[in-house]
Amino acid sequence: MKSIITLDKAAVQKLYKERMLKDFPEEELAQLSLVLDAIDEGYGKCYALAEDDEILAYALFGHFGEYSFFDYCAVREDLRGQGVGSVLLKMLREELADEEIIFGEVIDPECADSEEERKIRTRRLDFYIRDGFINTGIKVKIFGVDYVLVDMVIRDPIPTEEIREMYESLYRAFLSEEEFKENVIFK
Repeated sequence: MKSIITLDKAAVQKLYKERMLKDFPEEELAQLSLVLDAIDEGYGKCYALAEDDEILAYALFGHFGEYSFFDYCAVREDLRGQGVGSVLLKMLREELADEEIIFGEVIDPECADSEEERKIRTRRLDFYIRDGFINTGIKVKIFGVDYVLVDMVIRDPIPTEEIREMYESLYRAFLSEEEFKENVIFK
């Protein structure tokens, strides 16, 4: 039977080395030390869809009081295209039903370097939209990577300006003013 489990620090470290480094381009992926620090400090969590002790899919979140930030999500490569990601998101919605706001970022398809990459990015964004996320229309470049912000819609859709403010406060908490101005560019 499939279930949502929370991975401990050792399991996240293993997941990062064995799966995340393959599942995400280097420029999109936070350093392992930052992921583990978030877990140590109590705001980072990694949820996994598991069956018989096998991790089928996973998602990393940052929980920041009134809102949560949905960061990385991937399905085991041999299970992609079989609805496993949709099951993960459905079960996460149930698991996180008490959350007020959950938003995240998806690589912007319009900024792809090739037609092939644009198709992959469009497929990713469409996956989230199909599974109940709303494209907020907010676009941002973070450390040179272009994103579209999405709202998981746990309760009611969040006004665009509110999501932008939360997103901005998230990065301001981790970056100096100079780093923020240089590396967080809203379009």
